[in-house]
Amino acid sequence: MIDKFIRARALLSVSINGLWIGYNNLPTAVRRFCAPAFFHNEGEPTFDLTTRGSAILLRFQGRNFAVLTHHQLGKGVHTLEAKDFTIGIDDRDGRKVGLTPVAVTRVSAESYAAKNLEDLQICEYEDVWNGRDLTDRFLKLDLSHTLETVPSDAIKGIFAIGFPSELTAVEIGEWDEDTGDPPMSMRFQWVKVHLQPAAATHPFDPDNRIILEPDPKAPTTLSNPDGLSGAPVFFVWQDNNNQAWLGLAGMVTNARIDRFAVYSTIYIRTALQQHVDAAAVE
Repeated sequence: MIDKFIRARALLSVSINGLWIGYNNLPTAVRRFCAPAFFHNEGEPTFDLTTRGSAILLRFQGRNFAVLTHHQLGKGVHTLEAKDFTIGIDDRDGRKVGLTPVAVTRVSAESYAAKNLEDLQICEYEDVWNGRDLTDRFLKLDLSHTLETVPSDAIKGIFAIGFPSELTAVEIGEWDEDTGDPPMSMRFQWVKVHLQPAAATHPFDPDNRIILEPDPKAPTTLSNPDGLSGAPVFFVWQDNNNQAWLGLAGMVTNARIDRFAVYSTIYIRTALQQHVDAAAVE
């Protein structure tokens, strides 16, 4: 009986970067690969970071990538630059430092009909920085397993993880008369939103997206999805031996509280491969 129990628990465990994680602990385990979308404000001594939505950190073809939507960079005078996208890491002396990418790519669609496929931003990071191996900060997944390729009856759950604006707090203390800088802290809280394929299409659903809706069996307390642009959408599925696996369904591009438009992993994988291939030609 004990052996059967252990076997059942093992089948419901999912491999995350070589570690087997119990199903109930899965969201917490993958949260470390989901980041607030920080941007470094060059030349701004007081408010040196801006945050806009969420992002996912992926390891693909032996390289490190942050993936988010392009519209998170903003428009007009408020436009940020992809080269300033920043991930936080722990330096060897224990300090938190921000690291910017070594290469960036904005996807460009070849036809007008596919223009809404251009809302994808790729940032690449090096493997080692200041003697610290960064590869463990990026999620290793088999991106060939998608919502489109895995049988629907094998999928056991779909969920998004992101950093909504309504749970982000910025606290500014009193000004320091000596430095002229205010003590400032930013607090982020992540959420998990259980999703399911939309029961029906709507006239205003964007093209070239997977449309998902909240799962009524696991309601969320989230009241506003603002800040979930760039949030990864994961799914758990079981193979023919009933072993559970983690898959990436895609990335949220647009959302209402009752509807989530998601770039498919098939498209994200293609864009990452094009980035890798282009770099090899240079």
